[in-house]
Amino acid sequence: MKSIISLLILNILLFANIDTDTNIDIVYSYKKQCELGNVKSCNELGDFYEHGLCGLEKNYKKAFTFYTSSCNGKFYKACSNLGYLYQHGYGTKIDYTKAYKLYKKACDEKVAKGCYNLGILYRDGTGKKKNYKKAKTLFDYSCQNKIYNACTHIGLLYEDGLGVEQNKTIAMKFYEKACDNNNSIGCHNLGLQYFYFKKNKDKSISLFDKACKLNYQDACKNYLILVEEK
Repeated sequence: MKSIISLLILNILLFANIDTDTNIDIVYSYKKQCELGNVKSCNELGDFYEHGLCGLEKNYKKAFTFYTSSCNGKFYKACSNLGYLYQHGYGTKIDYTKAYKLYKKACDEKVAKGCYNLGILYRDGTGKKKNYKKAKTLFDYSCQNKIYNACTHIGLLYEDGLGVEQNKTIAMKFYEKACDNNNSIGCHNLGLQYFYFKKNKDKSISLFDKACKLNYQDACKNYLILVEEK
């Protein structure tokens, strides 16, 4: 038995070393490419440092440096990522004006995530006057280009009648599109509509269950409440 356990431990350690070596190789490769002027690789490194990927610890200042280099090299996805750091003060001071300019720069170059982020600024009035119609236009483009959070936000605008005529049926269509693409908030919001608007408790339970499995905690709570009531 001891020999079997020892062998299992050895195999785990060997695989752990393989993963570690692989991460080191990946990071080294991206760094070399970035140094050679590959701005997409610089953006990837920024992403690794922002989210703590590939065995790296989160380091917003390093993410900021790599995103800046990539954005300056006209890789516009990096401009959107850099804007996000400015908006939230990660690795730099909060600067909504710079965030806006960077999101717009990315959006003007058809980066859907940049348009989505710009839409959030207009919707919330962050560094800009609230403008729900502009927000919706930006969300529309983003939703059509597979940023499914944007589909959920369009649903919210229709649900609450912000910048558009209130229409819960249309709201549900956008929530459904988001949910079909595994957007947890879209599933949760659709579940709420089925519960309160369509009066379909079983459908709500199913949607809350899916959203919970996608790690949306409010959905887990609602799922448990409805299941216990059955």
